[in-house]
Amino acid sequence: MRIILLLLFCSCTEIFIPNNESYQSVHLNSSGWINIDNQNYSCDNGLRVFDNDFTFEVYFSGDNNQDNTAGTLFSLVGKQTENFIDSNCNGLLDENETDSNDDGILDDMLDDEFITLAIHNDPSVNNVLSFYVNDNEEEIIFEDVDFTDPDEFHLLQITSNGNNIKFYLDNSIVYSIEADIMIQGANLLIGANGNQNNMNNSWHGYIDEVRLWNGVLSDDYIDLHYESSNKLLETMQDSSICNLIGLWSFNYENETIQISDEKCTEASKLHYGVCDFDMCDYPLDGTLYTLPDSKVTFSKKAF
Repeated sequence: MRIILLLLFCSCTEIFIPNNESYQSVHLNSSGWINIDNQNYSCDNGLRVFDNDFTFEVYFSGDNNQDNTAGTLFSLVGKQTENFIDSNCNGLLDENETDSNDDGILDDMLDDEFITLAIHNDPSVNNVLSFYVNDNEEEIIFEDVDFTDPDEFHLLQITSNGNNIKFYLDNSIVYSIEADIMIQGANLLIGANGNQNNMNNSWHGYIDEVRLWNGVLSDDYIDLHYESSNKLLETMQDSSICNLIGLWSFNYENETIQISDEKCTEASKLHYGVCDFDMCDYPLDGTLYTLPDSKVTFSKKAF
C-alpha cells in the first residue's frame, strides 16, 4: 500500500497544465502534491500554529483511483518527540519549560515517518476515511458518501484547542480525540503523505480552497463556511479574517507551479481596513510538484 517515492525537487516540477482562465481547483491525479514549507516565524504565525489552537479547512473531492493505493488528503509528518510546553516555539526544551514527564530532559525519538496529523482514504471502499493523530489511526465509515465521485465536493474542518482535536465533515463532527500535537518542523503536504525526503500515497481528486487559522473558529463560522459556496472574502468581512495564517485558493488565471499564500492579498480587499497586516510579514508559500512525466491540471470544478 505504501510506495516510497523520492522527492527529486529539481526534476519533479515539470508540470503540464493546459491554458485556461478562472481556475477554481487543482486536480491531483495520484501524481502531484503541494508542499508548504514550514517557516518557523513565531508561536502565532507559520505552521507552528498547529502546535497550539488552530482551525484547518480543506474543500475537496475524490476521484476514481486505478492505482489501488490509499490517497492522502493532507499530512504533517515529522519526528516523534516527547511533548512539552514550548513557550518560545524553538523546538527545544529550555529552562522553565515543562516536559510531559517532568524530568527536565527532552526525550527525543527520531522517526521520519511519524504521522502527526493526516487523513487517508481507502481505494477499496468509497465511503471510508482514516484519521491519523500522533501516529494513531481511526477509520470512519460514512453513510451516503462517495469519495470516488469527482463531482461530490466536501468540506473538511479540523479544530484544536491544544487538548482536544475535532474533525468535521460537511458541518458534522465525525471524530474527536483528546490529543496535543507538535509538528517539530514538519512541512505541510497537501495531496500526499511524507516529509522533506520522501512522499507516498498521493491524492486522486480535486483540491479547492485550503485555509489555516490561528485559533478555533466559532460554531457560526464553521457553519457559514459549509453553507456558503462562496470563497473566503465573500463570507468574512470582519476582523476574524485577521487570524488567517495561510490561504491557498487556486483561483489562478494562468497555470503556475508557485502556490502563493494569498491571505495578505485577499485581506487587503476587505471593505474596511480591519487588519494591521502583520500577516503580510509571514507568507506560507508553496510549490506544486509532480512525478517525472506526470500531469497535473487546474480545473473549474469547485465546492
